[in-house]
Amino acid sequence: MELAAEIFPKLDLDDDSGISKKEFMVLIWQFHHSDDPDAPGNLFFGLY
Repeated sequence: MELAAEIFPKLDLDDDSGISKKEFMVLIWQFHHSDDPDAPGNLFFGLY
């Protein structure tokens, strides 16, 4: 639970306390395509 509380604000790109479909799509794109190691999408499936 503590990890989720730490990661969720980084995934909530517009700070509206939720992850919209648009944010979800951005995060998934970042996870699969971004070369930026600090992109929030890299946290979408947790730390590893």
